[in-house]
Amino acid sequence: MMTKEEQLFEETDDTFLMVEDDPADAELFSSMLSRAMGDSCKVDCVGSMHQALDVLSDSHYSALILDMRLPDGDGVENIERILDCNPHIPIVVLTGVDEPKLACDSFQLGVQDYLPKADVTPKSFARAIRHAMERKDIELNLKSELERSSNKNKQLEQATKYDFLTGVANRNFFYEEVERELASAQRHHQYFAVLYFDLDGFKPVNDHYGHALGDKLLQQVTMRTQAVLRKGDLLARLGGDEFVILCRQLVEPPSAYSVAKKVYSALSAPFIIDDRHIKIGCSIGIATFPESQSLSELMRHSDIAMYEAKHKREHYIHFYTQRLDKEHTRKFDVERCLAKANVEQEFYVEFQPIFDVKTGRVVEAEALLRWCSPELGMVSPVEFIAIAESMPIIYPLTDLVIEKVATLYHKLKSDNDLLRFAINSGNRQLTHHDFVDYFVGQLDAHRLPRQCVFLEAAEHQMVENLCTTRSQILSLQKLGVSVSLDDYGTALSSISLLTLLPIEQVKLDRSLVKNIHNNQKNQAVAAGIIEIAKRLDITVVAEGVDNQSDLRTLAEMNCAMIQGFFYGAPVSAEEIIDNFVQCEPLLERQDVTQ
Repeated sequence: MMTKEEQLFEETDDTFLMVEDDPADAELFSSMLSRAMGDSCKVDCVGSMHQALDVLSDSHYSALILDMRLPDGDGVENIERILDCNPHIPIVVLTGVDEPKLACDSFQLGVQDYLPKADVTPKSFARAIRHAMERKDIELNLKSELERSSNKNKQLEQATKYDFLTGVANRNFFYEEVERELASAQRHHQYFAVLYFDLDGFKPVNDHYGHALGDKLLQQVTMRTQAVLRKGDLLARLGGDEFVILCRQLVEPPSAYSVAKKVYSALSAPFIIDDRHIKIGCSIGIATFPESQSLSELMRHSDIAMYEAKHKREHYIHFYTQRLDKEHTRKFDVERCLAKANVEQEFYVEFQPIFDVKTGRVVEAEALLRWCSPELGMVSPVEFIAIAESMPIIYPLTDLVIEKVATLYHKLKSDNDLLRFAINSGNRQLTHHDFVDYFVGQLDAHRLPRQCVFLEAAEHQMVENLCTTRSQILSLQKLGVSVSLDDYGTALSSISLLTLLPIEQVKLDRSLVKNIHNNQKNQAVAAGIIEIAKRLDITVVAEGVDNQSDLRTLAEMNCAMIQGFFYGAPVSAEEIIDNFVQCEPLLERQDVTQ
């Protein structure tokens, strides 16, 4: 095995460039290298900086030997010009003048060695060039590693601060910036806001067209949003289709609305992706400092406000208020207590009678689910049913109602074979693909005749899902179950809805019925609905009839049936049995409200 010294002086086929204007020195030092490195070592000589730069532009040289004193260049300037032309070549300075400062400057610029001509021997010359080549190679490798490390650090920084898909800030970086803004705003008594928004209709687009198109949509959303933000505002993607904006240094908290409005307008215009026109929208919640005092409050409050904007579509932008916080807390409490309420048997069913206007006879009863929570007290069905629909408990609750209806039916059927029961469906249940089979299956399991049941669904539910709802109602009708349109007159539907849906009963909402005897506009609307329904063979029930004056007005319009607390409040199954054997004309009953 060769020693380190032997490796330095083994024969080589390297080619070196010597820049030396003195021909005698050029011949002398070339022969030194040949003696030290072997005859295969080649040295090309040029006598000026101009010539050196010409040949270095397409360099194949292993190293460069440079005389510092040249006719067209002198001193460290020569080194700078060479490294500008070829930064990868090792340089050994060979000079006739030993100047310590010049040597120091040369090393700082990047030469590998500095040799006074008077001290050079073949071995020291060869050793210096070999070491220069090694040092340059190490230097280049180190530089490459540093660059790769720098790139990795940049990539790591990119990954830790920015969203990989959209390039905007990610959750962690956004949180850091909000914390900085909080500290600054507290010191300088400034305002700022957090805007929280997500995309309305993104999931159907993603599901229908695929994730690749969904990703492109998210990228376009970020570009449009950034285009309308003020300088200094920060957009971040939290994940999925959820985004947040940090609006810095507001003049006053309400001025965040103008930013939100620009974002909403930018995202409301159609997107064109892969030749497809995509229409979405967004819901925006706003929390401001100093009303929200911490990062957690800003995020939670803006999220609560966005939820309000999403579910109350008359306003697409909402500011956080304490009222919203109370409602959110209440919703959380209801959801928490719902999870165990069925196991603890906290639910029960009441029945409200529905009367025939002409005879006063009870012909139907609506089954009403009630919840008395040990922690929350009585909870309105309007409140808990909407929450229960998104939880597994909704089907056990429906099972309970059907079970109680079936029990009452079997007690009453010998006395009143014509009795029918109304059972409410949740807003989402009727549109679920397996609901019809489930509902009819439960009726059959409890031996409850299908013709004795009305399934009640709210008007707004049917309007929002018209095609699906119509298909489901037709399926129920074929299986012998009738459907009643509840709360009619509350949504922005037209009279044509009565012709589009195969329903057998429609219930006028209490807002249309209340004090109808004093409201000519409501009388005109109700009379028109009753007349059209009659021609379509649809029975009309007026809800919320609480006095004789309203009853008389409805009777004159030929309204078939009424339902109201004055004539019959919801009662237990045991109590309502007595109602079915009574048959007292309604108009002869004393009006307790007068």
